[in-house]
Amino acid sequence: MSDKAIHSPPMPDSAAHHSTCSENDVYDNLLETTLHNEIGDVGKPGMGSADIHVLTDLKRISCFLAGEIEVPDGVPGWKILCCPPPTVSSESFKPGQKRARLKETDRISIKRKKSREMGHLDIRIPSGWEACLLVLWEHAIQHSFLTQSVCRDAFVERIRRIGAIASRSLQQHGFFTIKHLLGLTRATRLCQWARDCWCYQRHLFRAGKLSSDDRNADFVPTEPIRTDLVAWFYPDDTNSLGKTASSFPEVRLLLLYLDAVVRSMGYTLTNRNSCQAQVDSRSWSALSVYQKQSNGVGYVSHYDNPSNLADGRILTALYYLNPNWQRNWGGQLIIWPRRNNGENSEQSPADLDTTTSTDSSPLAILPTLDRLVLFYADERTPHRVQPVFPTAEVDERFAISTWYFDSEERMRFLTKFNSNTNVG
Repeated sequence: MSDKAIHSPPMPDSAAHHSTCSENDVYDNLLETTLHNEIGDVGKPGMGSADIHVLTDLKRISCFLAGEIEVPDGVPGWKILCCPPPTVSSESFKPGQKRARLKETDRISIKRKKSREMGHLDIRIPSGWEACLLVLWEHAIQHSFLTQSVCRDAFVERIRRIGAIASRSLQQHGFFTIKHLLGLTRATRLCQWARDCWCYQRHLFRAGKLSSDDRNADFVPTEPIRTDLVAWFYPDDTNSLGKTASSFPEVRLLLLYLDAVVRSMGYTLTNRNSCQAQVDSRSWSALSVYQKQSNGVGYVSHYDNPSNLADGRILTALYYLNPNWQRNWGGQLIIWPRRNNGENSEQSPADLDTTTSTDSSPLAILPTLDRLVLFYADERTPHRVQPVFPTAEVDERFAISTWYFDSEERMRFLTKFNSNTNVG
């Protein structure tokens, strides 16, 4: 079965056609199919060392309100969709785990300070679920992505359901993925924007860098670690790709939709210490390009935000822009799900490429158009990116990356950075 064998109606068109559907109708439309050919061939020439494993199949769950959800095979799909995630309130944590609310002045300072790696201001997101929905809805109406005749309840319910499933999947497996997030029309426009940026603003793309802190800032790798090119953007910025993004309202639609999904998770996001996380901001977004190369390495096994960095990133959001991507082209995201006990061992990312533990068998996710992947940015979710193979029928692989910040860890990082910057 090919990656495009099953199609569920996209967002937001599905809301218009199913606005009168009941909760039972949702479950009646659920379809489960085990994918046998979603995963790359084992031992295929040119694949990275992580691919020596027999990669675990994914089970696809299709639902008109939630798109296509993929989870590790063996996970009861009906249970995921029919049972809401456990309610987690600010009062439900053990003594010592409850997070102190940041003062409003501290939150504002987070927005105004700059991070060392990105050199860009953090982006504030609306503080509540309803506020996120309002901003998203108004943008969608303004740019005719939706009409007032569309049932708003169905539109909201889809986001709520995606958030509920994402919460459960993150808790149990450390990652979540969904296809057809925005719908083919909007995804195709985003793909066109990315290609225009690459063709006409290539001077804005730089080689991807490693995040570092003072303890390893002088580290020079002896072998290539990543071979992508990256351009940072924010739709309101007029001095970068944001200037072109203003002509493509689909770019802002994507980011606002991500904000709404993250807000819909409520208090279920936890930090690396299993304490409740407070997410108030996100990074600028990165448009990344992996080119077809005979000696490319992709991006070796790594964590986005290891404990020796702790820059505040808690959740990684990847959105792919590659129509009809084939598994034999490479470029897949290789991800190690959390183990059965909900944790990953404290091992080096490099060790994952040679581990033989069946508990940490990696999954391969195709970077197909309109697919969203969410995963924890810390040690809970190690991952790598395959290079684009020379035999691929396309020259580039595109993706948009965004990171959401845990406010407390972010404030500690920025405070430390500013104190170090002001020395002397």
